[in-house]
Amino acid sequence: AGPGLAAPLPAWPDGRDMTALRPLIRTRRLALRTYLESKGASWVEDPSNQNLKFERVQIRRFFQRHPRLLEGSVPAISALQIMREKHDTEMARMLDRVTVTADGLLDVSIERPGAPHGERLLSLLARIASGTDRDPRRKAVSDMVDRLTRPGARQTLGGAWFQRTQTGFLIGRDPAHSVSDPESSLFDGRYIRDSGAALPTPADTSFLVRHAAPPASDWREILSDRIMHMRACFQPGHCPLPGE
Repeated sequence: AGPGLAAPLPAWPDGRDMTALRPLIRTRRLALRTYLESKGASWVEDPSNQNLKFERVQIRRFFQRHPRLLEGSVPAISALQIMREKHDTEMARMLDRVTVTADGLLDVSIERPGAPHGERLLSLLARIASGTDRDPRRKAVSDMVDRLTRPGARQTLGGAWFQRTQTGFLIGRDPAHSVSDPESSLFDGRYIRDSGAALPTPADTSFLVRHAAPPASDWREILSDRIMHMRACFQPGHCPLPGE
């Protein structure tokens, strides 16, 4: 299906609040190059487009050898793109079920965590809860779901911990992986300095929360901002703009 029309910038937290937009993603590469040539313009070629370790390059080389198959595959590609948009719409709906506490915990109600949509959601939430830009392997998420069948059961995964609840999962930062920089305005990719913030005092939080929290109370969680940004990018045809 290829990349989506919009996505949060992959780098985190450096790319916080930035959106990667691909307005020409549905346009064929050959059509773009032909148009540029007609205008006497050139383009910059991404070196990875020639690197055979990437599956997309292998597929393009295959279609260069079998052009008739390429034309026959266009309807299938279009169908996959439509299917992916439906899946993204479902992800946006599921992200609406996530609530974020002041001390940076994600609470999600999820009906079928073992289904593909459920595993994809949990993978995204592991990335958000850990304050990183990496998703755990889907197989690792599937194995975790199979193990955490009893409310109260807990496991770490991808820099986060997951605890089964009656309706879904409670997810927090694995304190063993928490990264702090007292001079930075960002803490562990999860909090931003805010003089008006009032984080719960350490005595009011659990061990796991206390040991992954900022060093003072003047920090505000940005996990909810990240969820809203991601949800907007999952909306078909919607291109988030700064401040939207």
